[in-house]
Amino acid sequence: MNLFKEQGVKDYAGAASQIPVIDFGPYFAAETGALERLAAELGDACENIGFFYALGRSLDAPANRTKSATSHP
Repeated sequence: MNLFKEQGVKDYAGAASQIPVIDFGPYFAAETGALERLAAELGDACENIGFFYALGRSLDAPANRTKSATSHP
């Protein structure tokens, strides 16, 4: 008996389409109510799905600059 073959995902595209896409853009743009909406979406995704795609998150954020400032040549 191979548990992964029996219980594993059969339709990968279908499974991937069920993963929510959460837009962080409004939060980073400081839109009114964005934090509350983002928290609700993240809570639902984490509690009910277990995964989410993050949209609207810029790699030019301070965390990226910190990485480049601490990188060794």
